[in-house]
Amino acid sequence: MKKLLLGSVLSTSLLLAACGGETEEDTSTEESNTESTETAAEEAEDTSAVETEEETEEVEEDVESASGESETIKEVEVGETTEIENVNLTVNKAQINRIEVTEDLAIFLDGYEAGDMVDNLVIEYTVENTTDAPRDFFIDQAVAVTSTGQQIDPEMLLAENITGSMLGAVEYTGSVPYLMEEGAGDDIEWVDINIPAMLDGETYDRVSDETQVRIEF
Repeated sequence: MKKLLLGSVLSTSLLLAACGGETEEDTSTEESNTESTETAAEEAEDTSAVETEEETEEVEEDVESASGESETIKEVEVGETTEIENVNLTVNKAQINRIEVTEDLAIFLDGYEAGDMVDNLVIEYTVENTTDAPRDFFIDQAVAVTSTGQQIDPEMLLAENITGSMLGAVEYTGSVPYLMEEGAGDDIEWVDINIPAMLDGETYDRVSDETQVRIEF
């Protein structure tokens, strides 16, 4: 709508400039037309603003209805970098949240239904390939072992912005979630993340050993 109005105003301006040498009567008519155009534009803009506000409210309602309850149990800012062959792995932060499983989330989970409460360990990483050599580095497949004796597989389908195959000197930041039974995260003091070996992106030969990174809360 705004783009159409802008185009209308620009067209009117060009017409006025082209007719600058005509009579005063023509100029008066053109000024009247311009005022009418501006009035119409203002009215349309007001209508557009109301529509935009209504759309925003609808989106907020949709988000609210799709989101379940959430409570942060514990969190830590880490900021530690580990060098693995030619790749820098930085653990930015980690959180354990108690969340409600929504209907949308339940589609991706085995053993949980909508309305269930679970503890969700989320770890955010930044991964940087410091050379142009292609590398396969599947941080979203890393298994977590906790101080309370739990071994937790990652929820790979729910990982965000994780790039397993790096085709060159790329960098990305993403997160990997691990779901536990409600209350399982209360007594966790540390988590060991067991990262799979890195592979050459062309030959698929192993270029690093498995790596373990500890996160302390």
